Amino acid sequence: MSRSLRLGLLPIPLLPKDREETSKTRKWKACIRCRMQKIRCVADPGQPETESCQGCRKVLVLETKKVIHRIPCLRWNLSDVVPFRVGCLGFTQRWAGVCVEDIPSNDWADERVVTIGLGVTKLLCEPIPVRVRRFKPNSTDIQHRYWKYEEAQPSLVITLPAYALADVNATSEEYRRYVKRNAEEAVRRFISDTTVDDIVRRTFSIA
Repeated sequence: MSRSLRLGLLPIPLLPKDREETSKTRKWKACIRCRMQKIRCVADPGQPETESCQGCRKVLVLETKKVIHRIPCLRWNLSDVVPFRVGCLGFTQRWAGVCVEDIPSNDWADERVVTIGLGVTKLLCEPIPVRVRRFKPNSTDIQHRYWKYEEAQPSLVITLPAYALADVNATSEEYRRYVKRNAEEAVRRFISDTTVDDIVRRTFSIA
């Protein structure tokens, strides 16, 4: 029961404009900030799904230091947030989950195997030897990577050659041997590197 009914008061009817805004808010959902502060969330009339609501826009122009000005306007439910990746990277649908499998024998483009050196960190001189082989991409393989240096700039796109691990199990074993062979030396070099933050160096020295 609402407070107005408990006090024996009739609720004030909404004006047509307020009724329309309430209907739109129910459709597009209120943003997290407005829900937490229990205030009306009025969406942008031009782009209600993508733009910040009017309340969040007002916060951006405030000059007081008591307000966090960069909080994003997100119409999410906190209960829907996933704090960790639950599956694969989504670069292919050849297999599900995080377990990588070998490419099927009929999907290899040729018999040639190439060994490349994969550098993990600048503190290690020895690269990890990785044996790869060219394969025939299918419709589920994603070979493009996108990233931005700045939000306002267009995305940069790079196309990766169609190469995959020639033998997943052999590469896994080689990686284990590599870590066992180089981990302690890498930590020692990391601790002695004066360009590394002192707190990080002390943390690694304790480890």
